[in-house]
Amino acid sequence: MVSRSLVTTVSKQTTKARVNNVRSEVIVSLERLFVAKTLRIVHTNLARKNFAAVCRDQTQEYTVSGEMKAKYLILLAFLLLGPAQGQGAEPAQLYKQVLRTNDYICPPCYHTDEDQEVYKQDGQCPICGMALIENPRHAWKSEIDLHTGSGNFTLAGGSARAGKSVTVFYQAPSEFSPQSRILLVIPGGGRNAWDYRDSWIEASERHDLLILSLAYAEAEYSFADYHMGGVIENLQFNNLRTSGPAKSPNKYHLRDEDIVFDLNQDPGTWLFNDFDHVFERVVAATGSAQKDYDIFGHSAGGQILHRLAVFKPGTRARTIVAANSGQYTIPVTSLDPPFGLKGLDSKLLDMPAAFATRLVLMVGELDNKDETRGTMLHTPIADQQGLGRLERGQYFFRQSKDIAEAMNLPFNWQIQTIRDTGHDHRKMAQAAAEFLFNSPIQ
Repeated sequence: MVSRSLVTTVSKQTTKARVNNVRSEVIVSLERLFVAKTLRIVHTNLARKNFAAVCRDQTQEYTVSGEMKAKYLILLAFLLLGPAQGQGAEPAQLYKQVLRTNDYICPPCYHTDEDQEVYKQDGQCPICGMALIENPRHAWKSEIDLHTGSGNFTLAGGSARAGKSVTVFYQAPSEFSPQSRILLVIPGGGRNAWDYRDSWIEASERHDLLILSLAYAEAEYSFADYHMGGVIENLQFNNLRTSGPAKSPNKYHLRDEDIVFDLNQDPGTWLFNDFDHVFERVVAATGSAQKDYDIFGHSAGGQILHRLAVFKPGTRARTIVAANSGQYTIPVTSLDPPFGLKGLDSKLLDMPAAFATRLVLMVGELDNKDETRGTMLHTPIADQQGLGRLERGQYFFRQSKDIAEAMNLPFNWQIQTIRDTGHDHRKMAQAAAEFLFNSPIQ
C-alpha cells in the first residue's frame, strides 16, 4: 500500500522537485506498486496462476516517459488514498519506504537470466511452476524477517534431509505481537501453500493469528514423502488405471498388491518433524511468547495430519485439524501401509499417546462419492472404508474409537461434519477457524 506520508511528500508545490531527487529505482518501485494495486482489484476474478501471468505481462508493458511517470504516480496516489494530512517524509525517508516494498522472484532455474522476472504477488511461477520467493536482494532481509501482511521465506529441510527445503508462505496480522497465536497450514496435493495461506487471511486479522503455510516442492518431495510423511519410500503404483473427466481424470484404480514400497523405519527423516522445527524457528525469530501451535491440513494435508497423530504424537501441536482426507492409515497391525501399520517396528508406535492427541477430523457433508474435485485412490481395501471422503473419514473414526476402547485407552479424537460443503479448502478453513477460535474445545 502507498503510505500517506508518501502522498504528502509528492504533493503541493514541492512535488516535482522532490520526485526528481529520488533515484530512478523509486519510480520503478512505484510503478510496481501501481501494478500490484491495480491487479488486486481483478485478483478475485482470476485464477492465481493466471494472475501471476498478468502481473508479469503488466510489469513488462507498463512504460511511460520519466516526466509522465512522476505526474501519473502523483495523481494515482491521490486517487487511491485521497488528500493527505500532516507533514510529508523527506526524500531519503521516501526512498527507504519504497525500498521496503516487497516483490517476488523465481529461484534460479532454467528460464531465468540477468533480466529476471519480478512479480508483485507471491505464489507459483507461471513459467516453471516453482514457488516464488521474496526478492533476497534487499539488505534488511534475513532468513526469517517477517513483516505484517503476506510474504514467504525458505528454510532448510533439516539435517536428515540435506539439500531439501520448505518454503513458508505466511500472513502476519496488522496487530502482530508476541501474544499472537500461531497456526500452521498443510496444503493438499497441489502443494499450493500460497492459496491455502490466502484462505486464512480474514481469520488472521479477526483472531490475531500468524499463519504459516508450508510448501513442499514436488521436485524435492515425492508422493510418499508428502502424503505418507516419509513413513514409506521407493513407492510405485503398478498397473494404474484412471477414470473420471477425460481431460483431468481424478480417480486412480489398482490392486492392493500393485502398491509397492519400502518401509522407512527412521523417524528422524519423517516429514512430521518439520512442524515443530518451523514453529520453533519462527518463535525464535519473532520473539513470540507462544508455547504451542494449532495445525490445519486439507485433502493431502489431512492425510499428513491424521498420520501426524498416529506416527508422531507428543509434538507441540495443540490441536490437529485433518480435513477432507481421501485416504487413511487405520491404527491396526493387520493391514499394510498405507492402510495400516503392518511391518513397522512396534517401538516406533505409541498408541496411548496417539489416542490422547487432540485430533479433530473434519469431513464435508458433500465430499462423497459424487464429488469431482481432488483425486481419489481406489483399491479393494481403500474402498472398504468408503467410496467418498465423507464415508472414509467416518469409517476411520469409528474403527479408531473401537480400537482405543478395546485397548482401554482414553480417546481424545473428534469428528466434525461440515454441512453443505464438499472438497473445498476455503470453506473447510472457515469451519476450522470457527471451531478453533470461536468455540470451546472439549
